[in-house]
Amino acid sequence: MSKIETDAMRRINKKRKKRKGSASPGKDAWRRLTRNKTAVLGMVIIGILLLVAIFADLIAPYSYQEQNYSAIALGPCLEHPFGTDNMGRDIFSRCVYGARWSLPIGLLCVVAGMALGGTIGVIAGYCGGKVDNIIMRIMDVFQAIPAILMAIAVVAVLGNGIPQLVAAMSIAFMPNVARTCRAAIFTVKDSDYVESSKAIGVSEGKIIIRHLVPNAIGVIVINAVGMVGAAILMVSTLSYIGVGIVPPTPEWGAILSAGKEYLRSGVHMVLFPGLMIMFTVISFNLFGDGLRDALDPKLK
Repeated sequence: MSKIETDAMRRINKKRKKRKGSASPGKDAWRRLTRNKTAVLGMVIIGILLLVAIFADLIAPYSYQEQNYSAIALGPCLEHPFGTDNMGRDIFSRCVYGARWSLPIGLLCVVAGMALGGTIGVIAGYCGGKVDNIIMRIMDVFQAIPAILMAIAVVAVLGNGIPQLVAAMSIAFMPNVARTCRAAIFTVKDSDYVESSKAIGVSEGKIIIRHLVPNAIGVIVINAVGMVGAAILMVSTLSYIGVGIVPPTPEWGAILSAGKEYLRSGVHMVLFPGLMIMFTVISFNLFGDGLRDALDPKLK
């Protein structure tokens, strides 16, 4: 065997070994995600916040409703790391318990919004034609109204409460979610495997569930993660202006609202709940950006 043939065989063997040792798309995406330092930082902060929410009873030194009239509006100290509010309640404990309310409510709003908007977007993207045109024009009407104003209007009609707040948020997020899901379905609905399924008589429902949604799930998940931070911020905003979670529930926006009257004399009453909101929103945004980069096919 000549030297040229030997070198060619070596190159072929190397390529074969490389193919065998190549990572799956999921592992490859995970590798890119873990190499993104900002995404890892976001995941770490989210993990810490989830642990705080789960073990709030063990972490918080006081009940979120416990009042101490001898320690009203105290600044940060050893006994009260975040100080106390105007009713003598420990702000650190209220912020810790607030994670139990702000995080699940934000996640629930995103799930409801994705379910509502995603269903509409999938129908519009798959049907196309007049159905798509009518649905998208309706979404244009909803999108013309700012999300926060839409949420306020829905809460004003339905009343205060967590179910009403989730309904308001899902309607507010619906237009953007519908457009994202519609675009994702458009990219895969004319694929060969979809046409083959139609040719052999597979029902449209099965095509959507088995082929279209799974192949568009990456874009949907990225959009959902990015929405969590926005949902938590909007929930806090609604609570701050008095149309969201009502006191004495220790939601971060409600805690912030209770302390706004004492901004000059007790800045700690708004500083620490504000920091909790800020770090939570930033962490979800960092994680969402890293997840988008990891799942982006253009980076493969």
